Amino acid sequence: MNNQKLLDRILDLAGNYCKSSTINKVIGLKNEREQYLNNIWNKENFKSLIPERNMKNSTRRIDFDTIIYFVKKEIIKQKFKKFLLEIVEISFDSGELEYSKETINSIISVEMEYLTKEELSALYYKLGEIYFYQNEFDLSKNHFKNSLSLCEASEDLHGVAKAKNSLGVLMIEQGLYKEGKALFDAARNIASEQGFANLVIKCDISLGNYFYMQGDTKSALEKYFTVKEYAETKKIPDLLAKALLNIASSYRYNSDFENSMNFVDKASKILEKSSNKFSKALFYLVKGETLIFQNELQTGLAILTCAFTLFSEIGDRLSIADTYRAMGILYSKKGDENIALSYLETSVKLNRSVNNYLNLGETYLALAEHFKQKSDYTKALIYYKNAKECFIIIPGSKKVEQIDTLITTI
Repeated sequence: MNNQKLLDRILDLAGNYCKSSTINKVIGLKNEREQYLNNIWNKENFKSLIPERNMKNSTRRIDFDTIIYFVKKEIIKQKFKKFLLEIVEISFDSGELEYSKETINSIISVEMEYLTKEELSALYYKLGEIYFYQNEFDLSKNHFKNSLSLCEASEDLHGVAKAKNSLGVLMIEQGLYKEGKALFDAARNIASEQGFANLVIKCDISLGNYFYMQGDTKSALEKYFTVKEYAETKKIPDLLAKALLNIASSYRYNSDFENSMNFVDKASKILEKSSNKFSKALFYLVKGETLIFQNELQTGLAILTCAFTLFSEIGDRLSIADTYRAMGILYSKKGDENIALSYLETSVKLNRSVNNYLNLGETYLALAEHFKQKSDYTKALIYYKNAKECFIIIPGSKKVEQIDTLITTI
């Protein structure tokens, strides 16, 4: 665990379940352990053996396990289950996916008899989300399907729509565009018929992203602005930030960099107070990409490095691939061919590994543009054609026609 704020939140949470004397005991043990280890650390030559960052992560792990141990000793099973369920959510929101995953597996294996079907379905769904962010798509699919089966068995239509929408997102990431779109439509129909406004909006984000993949930014922006208005009305900061960043990405796609940065800045003000690591990482990526196209390369590199760090902590390889592509474009603009090609080829490799045709096509386009600027038209043509093959797979992609136009310029 490398997130001290998360550990503090978990300790505060424990205070809602335990006596103050128990919390004081946990804090006392923590202070005693820190003093003891610090004395050894300063006297012995451990700094040369173990980086200080690794040592801090290890001590936070000890603190986490100590909190769990004392809470479990003091409260009844049902309350302990609720405590663990809350840890799942705050760990997930903080981007500490391994802790969230570990806690879920602990609940399922040890506390199963105390779980309702709704709680078990929600845990399977959360595991699906975790594995999705870590790009373990087969495991993600299995857990989303487990959640869907439980929801269907209990006639939980909200859960059914939610799981179908997420399965649709997963299908899209795996290059199964028709199947993904069909799941989006099915999920949205259920949500609309049942009056699940929050799920209608969730489906609208998915559909907006689908239109964006096709290069239909007009339809994408219509969906994103609908989400923005809903988030503003309902006062949902993370959802609003996501909508603003999607809008910014669409404007950047259209080379409207002024509007793109305007919406990035709006998202920035919201995310200052957020603990959501995913949203912050996406913010850094979108801002960094926009800065590159505005030729603010030094600032863009610094921002992209922040994105890369957060995505690495999460384990999101596809977003890391996006960041590599952006860095490759940046170094291409700087004229550093070796680094540019290294980053762009790494992005190609990562996107190929999961058949992400949209991002793979965008990376091939970046490579084509790189070689075009170098007047190596033979290689540029090869990469334009590679990009076109990727976009042909995406139903209705407007990129195919755009690439045909680009090919005529070389």
